[in-house]
Amino acid sequence: MAQIGIDISNHKSQPITQRMLKDFDLIVPMTTNHALLLLQMGCDEGKVYRDLPSIGDPFGGSLEKYCICRDEIIKLCEKIAEM
Repeated sequence: MAQIGIDISNHKSQPITQRMLKDFDLIVPMTTNHALLLLQMGCDEGKVYRDLPSIGDPFGGSLEKYCICRDEIIKLCEKIAEM
């Protein structure tokens, strides 16, 4: 992210909570399985963005894989912002 001028050094991954499901207007899961899990947790179906491209999880991969994932997420965010 630093390569594109975004500082995420203080970001920490965290599990989703019921409060998040209630408070968030839109939740964009990384995979179809994540979307299904959110629905099983009781998330309002209208809050779950389900027009998902296949974005691979770069965990444990090379820097190149993380950059590819980052760029795919940016494209998806741009698509959602146009809606």
